[in-house]
Amino acid sequence: LTTLNTVPAYVAADLPAVNVGEVENKGYEAEVKWRQQVGSDFFYYINANVSFARNKILYMDEVPRNEPYLRRTGHPVGQIFGYVFDSFFTEEDLEPDSGVPEHPYQAKPGDLQFKDLNGDGVINEDDQQPVGYPEYPEYSFGANIGFNYKNFDFTMVWAGAAHVSRLLEYEPYRHEFGGDGAWSLMKWHAEGRWTPEKGEDATFPRLSTTVGQRYNNMDSDFWMRDASYIRLKNAEIGYNLSPEFLQKVGLKNVRVYMNGYNLLTFSKLNSINLDPEENTNAYNAAYPVVKVYNFGINVDF
Repeated sequence: LTTLNTVPAYVAADLPAVNVGEVENKGYEAEVKWRQQVGSDFFYYINANVSFARNKILYMDEVPRNEPYLRRTGHPVGQIFGYVFDSFFTEEDLEPDSGVPEHPYQAKPGDLQFKDLNGDGVINEDDQQPVGYPEYPEYSFGANIGFNYKNFDFTMVWAGAAHVSRLLEYEPYRHEFGGDGAWSLMKWHAEGRWTPEKGEDATFPRLSTTVGQRYNNMDSDFWMRDASYIRLKNAEIGYNLSPEFLQKVGLKNVRVYMNGYNLLTFSKLNSINLDPEENTNAYNAAYPVVKVYNFGINVDF
């Protein structure tokens, strides 16, 4: 393993590309299957699985950081770093000698106030730390469940994930009117916006049409969301007509069925209409989560 001293971007040096770094991956996978016949008419099965995967950067050639908590080494690949939300600015915070750390923005009441992690009295890039889990889940699990009872059959597929986070994208989530001011306002923006009466119970900063306003929109744990979920991916119920009846009409088999996709989703992202299995870019946000229902008949002659 060759050790390099990576230099900051402002240094006019063009270093050669080198495959250098070390990552540790650990995990496990387990699966359980159960099938049982109950009497002569009822049969059921349950197939469940769970997997866990965690990685950690043991070594990477990174620029020396001003603070130890800024180092990417020791964290998972893809770990998000951002500011830590402290509170919403109030009129009192904006008074002279209020003791609020210096920030690179002319704040107004209802803007986000971040923590001064290193205590130097200034909010800058040295006040960022790991926030949330990586984009890819550490835990993934699923279950296939079904049964047959006489001429009826039923199946369903569940899936889920845990220890996974989503950092909301700038558009359309962090800026209520989009980068060009032409986006429509989302319902949760309006209902959760900061007002003097709502105070710290707000879930969104003050509304603003200022396109150049960026301070509230910087990466922080305020925009990090728990993307854990449990979803009924699909379910199907069917009925096979009795052989005695089919013989009379010259058919071998007729099955009537109805199924559905994305029928149920238990997720903290439901309130902002975000699919936990998708990323948070504007293209995915523009199209709502869709439920699909199908009805059909299979006929064998």
